[in-house]
Amino acid sequence: ILRPDEPERISLTLWSHAYGLLSLYSRHLLSIPEMSEDAFRVEFRASFRRVLLGLGTEEFSAQIAHEAAPTGAASEDDASRPE
Repeated sequence: ILRPDEPERISLTLWSHAYGLLSLYSRHLLSIPEMSEDAFRVEFRASFRRVLLGLGTEEFSAQIAHEAAPTGAASEDDASRPE
């Protein structure tokens, strides 16, 4: 599923990403004011999906890319659109 790399480095990346998002949310430091727990969960899953797309093998990334993004989350296309 994941590209070859040292397990410690991959786990550090995943842990850091999760801890960082959770810390920002719990301290109310995300740019979205008054984000509900349900909304945060959707954004958390969508963000983790993007990380896994980057760490995954080409086959795994292709499989994930074709699956629907979590409901309510900004899509990859939305992030690349100018405001």
